[in-house]
Amino acid sequence: MNRIVVRQVPAGELPVDLRGGIDPSHRVEVTVRELAPHETENRVTGHFSRFFGQRRANFTDVDGILAHVRAVRDGEG
Repeated sequence: MNRIVVRQVPAGELPVDLRGGIDPSHRVEVTVRELAPHETENRVTGHFSRFFGQRRANFTDVDGILAHVRAVRDGEG
């Protein structure tokens, strides 16, 4: 439904783990947005999502990284 609720409350009304070290006497703004079912799934969406599955090999040292960068720069990779 895409509902959004915004409230200003004292930080002391929030659970400690949500305060992030804010003094309990300070006022904070809390925004709650209802997620659509597809947003709760653990998947990536958006313009660049098609690239996320194209992960390269893990590099074990700096030399491997440099070699890869040079190959891409020179049009070989």
